[in-house]
Amino acid sequence: MMADAAAELFTLQSGLKTFETTCIGGDKLIANTSADALFGFARKCLSDSALPSKDTEVLRTKINAIELARDDKAHRFVVTWNAFEDGNRLAYLALAIAIAIDSLIFMSGLFGANAVRSPLSDVPSYKSRSAAQLESTINAALGPHPYETAWMTLNALRPMTNSDGFSAIADLSTLERSAADRVRMVLTAGADIGAVETASVNPERYRVRSELREYLSTVCDKHFKTDATAKDHARLDQLVNAALAPHPREHADVVLHTLEPIRETEGFTSMVTLSEIESAYDNRVVRRVMNAGSSVKAVAPDIKIEDRYYISPKLYEVLLTIRATAQESANYEFERRRFEGVQERPAIDGGALRDVAPPIEQQPRPAELAKPAPQLPRLQPLSPQEQQQLASYYRETLLNQLGLDDALVEMRLKAPAMRTAMLEAWKSLDSHGKKNHLLGSVLRKFQSDQDKDLSAVYSQLLSEIGGDGRKQILLESEYSKISSDLVVYMLFPETGLITYLVDEIERAAQHDDGLQDGEQSLKDQLKFVQQRMGQLNLSDTTSWDEIRARLAVSYGASATDFYRRFAPRNDSDDGSDL
Repeated sequence: MMADAAAELFTLQSGLKTFETTCIGGDKLIANTSADALFGFARKCLSDSALPSKDTEVLRTKINAIELARDDKAHRFVVTWNAFEDGNRLAYLALAIAIAIDSLIFMSGLFGANAVRSPLSDVPSYKSRSAAQLESTINAALGPHPYETAWMTLNALRPMTNSDGFSAIADLSTLERSAADRVRMVLTAGADIGAVETASVNPERYRVRSELREYLSTVCDKHFKTDATAKDHARLDQLVNAALAPHPREHADVVLHTLEPIRETEGFTSMVTLSEIESAYDNRVVRRVMNAGSSVKAVAPDIKIEDRYYISPKLYEVLLTIRATAQESANYEFERRRFEGVQERPAIDGGALRDVAPPIEQQPRPAELAKPAPQLPRLQPLSPQEQQQLASYYRETLLNQLGLDDALVEMRLKAPAMRTAMLEAWKSLDSHGKKNHLLGSVLRKFQSDQDKDLSAVYSQLLSEIGGDGRKQILLESEYSKISSDLVVYMLFPETGLITYLVDEIERAAQHDDGLQDGEQSLKDQLKFVQQRMGQLNLSDTTSWDEIRARLAVSYGASATDFYRRFAPRNDSDDGSDL
């Protein structure tokens, strides 16, 4: 054992001498110019030291770990971790920048997801749909011209107090038929997703949720941002509507009839020559529109021919749209005749302004006053009893022309709510006339005939009075009351309106290939109402509510089920069973 210990000692001494010779000294390190050379030098010195393997294993492990942590060979994570352990400030700055950038990306994702979220997603619905499905339902209803339809729908909305999320009212009965059809498609699609519902018993009034209005506003906003010509088109539409006021539909028709088509020249497709327009009224309207179009470069004058103007297609399109969607003006014919009458009236000769008027000769005063001429005896005012008798006579005569009598009318209008119930029933029938051309024309003809018959009886009674102002006041009062209540009496079975409508619809079908789509069901619906009127007590508001409901519902499978819900009611106006 002594020999082994001495051998180890001698080996260590020999290794120490070798280590001192080859490893100790700064000149030895300078000779190794690269990292690989330094690591090789360290391993050589460890080997030359002749230390026991147990000690050299620990040192060799440290050398290997240091070599693996080199920036050019180590993993990036290891390099970064080493930088943090060394307290490198650049490493901490890089960490702060990375955290800031990741936070910005995270927040952008949150805001972006909220930005693309459709307002239609907030509509409560029993069926789950994605935002894309909800928007595609409305976009399909907007048709090939989404901006125009969306703008038209927004214009049809009227504000209301927010109730259960509904913030607007749409009344299609006030719109032109073509505009009402386009808006109705949007409202129908809105009803499919729960954004629209009926507002009252009137089938043409609807409540609209704020989410649908917001989405339609978004459609218009996108159009303004993406279409560079949208603002110019809106400005042209505004100016032309102002130029056509106060009768936009009729004046647009006047302008359209004066335009002549031409081969496209520099973007203009129509022309008009103002000197060729004979009517002074038409000339004035067309000139106003030409001036409005010139302000937005939609109209250009001819360089050679005076009073000739060229019109762009966008102005022609605006005129067509106004002609198709604007309401008819009731005062147009009156104002046109008044204008033309003033233009054609000859000038009044008022004489020269500087002529000296001849002095008025003083007439001699008569010696005495002439004897007063005999006067007619002064009419005595009518007594209350006479006034009541005459008023009853006039009212009874006027009502008889309509097939009614005063006692029947008074009995049916005795309850305070009867007049309102009858008006609502009439509105339901009138709404069908606005959607169906045949029914609308027949209904208007019946009303016109009633007005003519009533006016004829009024004229006859007026001639019987013989200029007596006392009686004329009573007659005019009764005539005014009956005229204002004419729509209330219209659905009375005694007037024969429902029978007249059914007969006219059947007569119209004999001259062509039969009834059109919807007219057969409409005729069946009117027949059903005609039959039920003979069974109901028309002095009861409940009966008129049933008539209104029967007229409001669309006939079909659902309407048949609706009718079955009403049990037969066999009572009459006087309460006796039939």
